[in-house]
Amino acid sequence: MKSAIISRIVASSAYLTIFGWMISYFFLYPRDKSSLAILHLRQGLVLHIIFVVMGFINQSYTFFNGRLPRNIAGLMMIFVVYLCIMGIVDAIRGSEMRLPVFGESAQKWFRNL
Repeated sequence: MKSAIISRIVASSAYLTIFGWMISYFFLYPRDKSSLAILHLRQGLVLHIIFVVMGFINQSYTFFNGRLPRNIAGLMMIFVVYLCIMGIVDAIRGSEMRLPVFGESAQKWFRNL
């Protein structure tokens, strides 16, 4: 029972911020190496990377006054936040369901994590 709760905490905190992901990976994950935790750690990492890249694109096009790419990056950032909320809900439930669009890719890209 205690292990399941720790797995859910590790899995859900992986989506909060990049610092939450690092705390989950470096301090909490070594205590409980469950499939639930690693699935959500991988997905959370991919979503954080995409969010940072979209933020960079958004800021760089703001500098060059490009509205269309900036709007697309802004919408993508909103979509990533939505996926993070979905991931947190799935992690709290204890579900190992992959997120749409990026879930399967995250498992392939970071299989050595």
